[in-house]
Amino acid sequence: MLTFLRKSGIIGIVKTNQKIGLVNQTLLTLLEDIIMQPLNIKVYSDGAVIEDMQRMSQMDYLKGFTTNPSLMKRAGITNYMEFATKVVNEFPDYSISFEVFSMDPQTMAQEARILSSLGDQVYVKIPVINDQGEINSELIHQLSSEGIKVNVTAITTTAEVQAA
Repeated sequence: MLTFLRKSGIIGIVKTNQKIGLVNQTLLTLLEDIIMQPLNIKVYSDGAVIEDMQRMSQMDYLKGFTTNPSLMKRAGITNYMEFATKVVNEFPDYSISFEVFSMDPQTMAQEARILSSLGDQVYVKIPVINDQGEINSELIHQLSSEGIKVNVTAITTTAEVQAA
């Protein structure tokens, strides 16, 4: 789950425990306070446990869900498509982002097309840089031009986030 915190006018993202029941109530209160501000922020729950997603869907401010292969592995999911289909059917009114597994552009494009076909609310997470350090901008543009909704992901260090 992602929680937004405000410090000195900067909004950051803090990854918290997978179980919503274990999330510090103060963090949820801060999140709700931020949502009440006139800011243009969309909040997405990050995880792969259906029960946690159901609890999060009760929050008025939640706009959708996002997950990735490492979260699914941690949650014990062994069939990606079965899980993705279940999530799409369980949460038809929410935006949902699923990440591709592969790192080569051709396979990522195939996976993106399959994931996108699951529903209109599906976005496909594509890493901005693959594991070889190559930028995926061509792939991102190609998928976008095909009408696939793309959620570009990036890994940053704490220092990079603080500098932003």
